[in-house]
Amino acid sequence: AYFGLRIVKYPTGAPASWMASSFLVCAMVMLSGRLRLATLGACVAGLFVIASLAHWPPLNASILTVFTGAESVLASWLLLRLSGPPRLANIKQAAKLLAFVILPTTLASSLAAGVACEMIYGRGFAMLAAQWFAGHAAGMILTLPTLLILATPGRIAAPKRRLIET
Repeated sequence: AYFGLRIVKYPTGAPASWMASSFLVCAMVMLSGRLRLATLGACVAGLFVIASLAHWPPLNASILTVFTGAESVLASWLLLRLSGPPRLANIKQAAKLLAFVILPTTLASSLAAGVACEMIYGRGFAMLAAQWFAGHAAGMILTLPTLLILATPGRIAAPKRRLIET
């Protein structure tokens, strides 16, 4: 998250590639019960601390934290409703992930962040919403499928070794 806030960013300060949401989504779909809630709480609190360390004003850090947490909760809920067990085994599942999880959640969170920015500052809706969408979508498109593929068990059994190979 610190990398996205300090290094890979637009001139306005918005992250150009926000991958942190993908890690939180994966944690929320693979964990259950209290551990899921504890992870969500720790990640949201950690994001606020990281944004503060990156010299973001408290209001901006709060907006980032709230909307990123909400985006991750929505994405994990949609992912569980879409696929059941959180696995990615073929291109059809990847297309569904993109169309029904990543794009809708990043669009919703970018519009909400843009509206919040417009209501608080009276300007910046279009720029913030566009940059938020581009950064969060790019991060989730790159990271979420990769993490889900790594979490998907192999379908092919390991080759059997012959006596001479051992």
